[in-house]
Amino acid sequence: MTITRKFGGSLDTVALTGAGLTVLGASPMLADWLPPTVLTGGAVVGGGWMGLRALDALFKRPMFKGWKGATISDAPVVNAKLGRQIKDALLLGYAGDTGDPIWINNEDAMRHLYIRGQSGVGKTVAASLMMFQQIQRGGGLLFMDGKIDADNLEMLYRMASWCGREHDLEVINAGDPSKSNTYNPILFGDPDEVSARIIGLIPSTESNAGADYYKQSGNQGITTLVAALQAAQLAYNFIDLTILLMSPKALNYLESQVVSQVSDQHPAALALKIFLDQYRTGKEGVIDMKKLKEVFGGLGGRLYSFGTGKFGEVMNTYSPEVQLHRSIRENKITYIALPTMGKDVAANNFGKMAVGDFRTAVSWIQLLEVKDRPSPPYMGFFDEAGSYVSATWSRLFEQARSAHIMLMPAVQTDANFAAVSDELAEMIEGNTWVKAYFKLGSQGTAESAAEFIGKVKRVARSLSVSDSRSETSTLVQPSPAQSSGDSNGFSYTEREEEQYRVAPDDLKALGKGEAIILYGGDRVYSVKIPRLTFDRAFIDRVGSARINHPRPSHSPSGAYKRGINLFEQIDRFLSSTEREQIDREARD
Repeated sequence: MTITRKFGGSLDTVALTGAGLTVLGASPMLADWLPPTVLTGGAVVGGGWMGLRALDALFKRPMFKGWKGATISDAPVVNAKLGRQIKDALLLGYAGDTGDPIWINNEDAMRHLYIRGQSGVGKTVAASLMMFQQIQRGGGLLFMDGKIDADNLEMLYRMASWCGREHDLEVINAGDPSKSNTYNPILFGDPDEVSARIIGLIPSTESNAGADYYKQSGNQGITTLVAALQAAQLAYNFIDLTILLMSPKALNYLESQVVSQVSDQHPAALALKIFLDQYRTGKEGVIDMKKLKEVFGGLGGRLYSFGTGKFGEVMNTYSPEVQLHRSIRENKITYIALPTMGKDVAANNFGKMAVGDFRTAVSWIQLLEVKDRPSPPYMGFFDEAGSYVSATWSRLFEQARSAHIMLMPAVQTDANFAAVSDELAEMIEGNTWVKAYFKLGSQGTAESAAEFIGKVKRVARSLSVSDSRSETSTLVQPSPAQSSGDSNGFSYTEREEEQYRVAPDDLKALGKGEAIILYGGDRVYSVKIPRLTFDRAFIDRVGSARINHPRPSHSPSGAYKRGINLFEQIDRFLSSTEREQIDREARD
């Protein structure tokens, strides 16, 4: 990149005059006429000013060569010198063409940040930089890892240890219960909220009236059962709900417990009776097992997969160690690993349920007074978000700001969210203040990003030169003739046209750790992301990630008096044949 510096103006003229007088003062003829102080002052002022002018270009020289020698970055929103720490802002990176640090202040961070780019080009590195700053300033965060990379947990543990906050780390890892805290995402919340998390596992049925009937019946069933359990102050988990949905004996047992704990006139008891009467047959009022399975078999199978195996080891608890609402209030560092490769369906469904639990937690935070909401704002980083979100996820982006929560989803292409629904993709695009584009591997995503970044008016120049020569002769005629001619042309034109500020090909050609950041829709930055690392001595000293287990509690959490413990009585409620059938439905 070639930088030229023009000299001129009143200050440059005065400086040159002073420097010239100094040179003239060195002559013996003028030495007696000019005092030494004038000569010294002229030399210092003139020489100093011209030196600064000459070095100014060097000081403003780009840190990195790139972008075809063009400076595209706007002035930073937060003005800060290199090395300065900003209290209420997070460092995104450094402008590669000017060297300016690019910060996002808390107010804009709560309007959310949307990250796109291929795998392995720096998305998680950029998020790690911001998460480290969040941990440093005492804030809380949720890191939902859609690719369950073991290095991510180790890195998060080192960041927490560096800041003296390793005791704040919580881990939910259904792929490895030995490295996980316990978690029950359906234990807390009113019946409608709990039902919404569970029913969210079922795909949209709006276009299928038959399927929608079963979905709404499932919603009614879950809401009624949870209301009855809460009225009787009986804690429950996934396997308990599975047994209730598949066993008439278990339903009768629940009804008796509700009546004994409250009364048969309690609203929850009446709702349960009305619900069960739909499935009773004959004069004896026996619950029809076949009809029950027809309606709730599929839902019961989904819940069963979370109540058994490694998922069950983590989530079959009445006193979970991790409660997302409490984690937000206490600024905990929560890591959720989703084993999407080995257990694709179950992991994605679990992710949807965890996101639903997070939504409920955010809604509760909104009800708090402003002084009780997270400060600094709570951070939620959702890596590979397209694999585990539902169409209703966009509501988080609309309302999380009022709860002092910032969201950072990261995906590879626009299609990751469009596959869930076009409305979701559009609403996330429209509700994110800062957009970070790393190296893009999709032409469609690159083109839409270039359109979104915008266009500028630039001068397009064209130069054409032509040269021709001709010669003819007629020598065999009675009157011979010969002629020749030369012609040349030169054309130079300029026209003003709109061009992409950052072209799609440029977005596809970004290197690792490079990103184009669109800030607020009107500021663009070409950014280099620094990689956060720790020295070997520190890594050896802190060791591998350790899970913090609080003192075990033998009583259920919250307002529950005891657990319903249906699994311990499973032989009483389900035969071996019925258990095998549920297991098959869960695998399907």
